[in-house]
Amino acid sequence: FKAITPGQWDAMPPGAMGDLGASQFRALSDEVLEGFKPDKMGAMLPAVFGGLKPKQIDALGKKAFSLIGPAQSAEFTPKALKTMSPQQFNFMPKEAFAGFDAKQIKSLPPAIMGSFKADKLGALTNAAFAGFTAKQIDVIRPSALKAIKPAQVNAFPLKAIKSLTGPQLKAI
Repeated sequence: FKAITPGQWDAMPPGAMGDLGASQFRALSDEVLEGFKPDKMGAMLPAVFGGLKPKQIDALGKKAFSLIGPAQSAEFTPKALKTMSPQQFNFMPKEAFAGFDAKQIKSLPPAIMGSFKADKLGALTNAAFAGFTAKQIDVIRPSALKAIKPAQVNAFPLKAIKSLTGPQLKAI
């Protein structure tokens, strides 16, 4: 797969992506990854996402993330998520956020946490809220907290709850 050109990759039907393994995907060049289309990304097996290297995530354009589902987002490693840009992260549909767990949430850098939109924050599972840190809470905009439910608030770790500001509490 190292020798595949962007033109060859574009010619492959999205339906063929389900047969692509993690090692094959890891072999793709940055040039191929930069032009990755959402329909192909959305058709890939969830296990492939667990094998993405941080450099590969960095090479993917934000639109490539627009059709990722919860089974695929659940496979991102914390190391890979740390390298994702806020634009890539927020281009995922809100349904994809249901796939994140507490360990993945804990790994997210402040730039991503500060860019969270309300619908996506609200789409996280209660269990995912257990991964929030005080530093992450510090950068979440009050407007993003409007969509969270009582059970999600209850799942926040005590240290995270202690760092909520007045405007954040008012939004909840």
